[in-house]
Amino acid sequence: MTARTAPFREGCRKILEEVGFDGSSLRFQSKMVEWKIPSAGYFFEAERDAGVRTAGLLARQSPARRKAISQAIEEGVRHYTQAGEFSVPMAANLVTISKL
Repeated sequence: MTARTAPFREGCRKILEEVGFDGSSLRFQSKMVEWKIPSAGYFFEAERDAGVRTAGLLARQSPARRKAISQAIEEGVRHYTQAGEFSVPMAANLVTISKL
């Protein structure tokens, strides 16, 4: 565990203990993974169509603003082109814990 992940780990433990889990059994790992996506536009489409909170936020934007957001995301994703594919780094927290 790093100093950066310690607050997440302890916050996770506290919340899970409050709802009946055994905090002493918590295992928390942070991993870096790469999300392989088929196109630069896919990231925006996934958030717009499947990301619950982000989809709601995007739906409240004007068409011009949504287009600008989409273009900015595509531009950012293009920085992660590897051998003709898009491989976007993502952090994942893996949590396992036992119920009391």
